[in-house]
Amino acid sequence: MGSHLDLFVTIDGERHKRSYSVVESSDDGSRIAISVLLTGGIGVTAIVNMARVLKNLGAKYTLVYAARSRKRMAYLPELLTLHGGNLQVHINDEGTALSVADLVGSIDPNAELYMCGPIRLMDAVRRAWRDRELNSPNLRFETFGNSGWCDPEEFIVRVPRLGVEARVPAGRSMLEALEDASVKMMFDCRKGEYGLCEVKVLALEGAIDHRDVFYSERQQYATEKMCCCVSRAVTSPTGLEVDAAHDGPAIVTIAVS
Repeated sequence: MGSHLDLFVTIDGERHKRSYSVVESSDDGSRIAISVLLTGGIGVTAIVNMARVLKNLGAKYTLVYAARSRKRMAYLPELLTLHGGNLQVHINDEGTALSVADLVGSIDPNAELYMCGPIRLMDAVRRAWRDRELNSPNLRFETFGNSGWCDPEEFIVRVPRLGVEARVPAGRSMLEALEDASVKMMFDCRKGEYGLCEVKVLALEGAIDHRDVFYSERQQYATEKMCCCVSRAVTSPTGLEVDAAHDGPAIVTIAVS
């Protein structure tokens, strides 16, 4: 949906990937059929330029920006100045939390919605969109592949056939940890979109935080497979890091192709 760059940096001796969207472009554009832009968290960087282009083209649009607190909302002053009444701001701490049901329920059946934000938000929108039986191609989204239902925890991945056991730090992916252990892996997007990095789950101590947009809800609940480029194993029953188990990390045992 948006243009972005993947940058690799070394932090405390470990290699991390960071994805950044390009938020500047030329002012001209072609026909765009977008009615609603929805964003939250780091996803705003993918939406900023799209909203600016719509503004420059004189298009009719609504920009919806949601967050837990005002201090988490990057670009908010600039967006308020540029978009004025076209911008809807929803802030949990200020009692104006976004109602996904109300948002999707108010959308014209022929409208398009573009979104980029936390996976919880996007999953809720996808479910509401499906329940209202709106046109599936009119719902577009981008994922950075680094947000999930749970805070990231360090966990252990085992590959019995290869005799491999590797620790996956909170700031790295299972795919990267397996590559570091010299396991030859298949992958493509590294964002949980295509499923080429799929691995079979043989055993699990903990739970899987599915961060992909490849599997259906039924497939995710089955916990038989996971996209190792983004999904993780966790111990926290609430998804919060403070509630993670203190007697050891989650362990996932897998088979690779």
